Amino acid sequence: MHCAALPIVAVALPSALGVLLDHTSLAHWTLLGVAVPVSGYALWRGARQHGSKLGWWIGLAGMFVMLLGVSHLFSARLEVPLSFVGASLVAGAHIVNMRGFSAARSALSD
Repeated sequence: MHCAALPIVAVALPSALGVLLDHTSLAHWTLLGVAVPVSGYALWRGARQHGSKLGWWIGLAGMFVMLLGVSHLFSARLEVPLSFVGASLVAGAHIVNMRGFSAARSALSD
């Protein structure tokens, strides 16, 4: 049950805080603070296991784009689009990482 609820809560949290507290930036900073160490470790570990650093670099780029969005370096209006693009890159990096791992595992079993 928690595996299904966690993604829903993570997606709804910024919107809920924005409506209830008018603090969407706080939610994005909080989610970024959780995403960087968790995703960074997962991507680093995957890169070490199967030797492909592509997922690692895509994930780092995504986290950097999310940081640009939440920092309002260019404009506060870009926070949501940059957060979305960055999170999509990180999600894509995890997919690349998983595929690289499964490809490496199948190559070893052959």
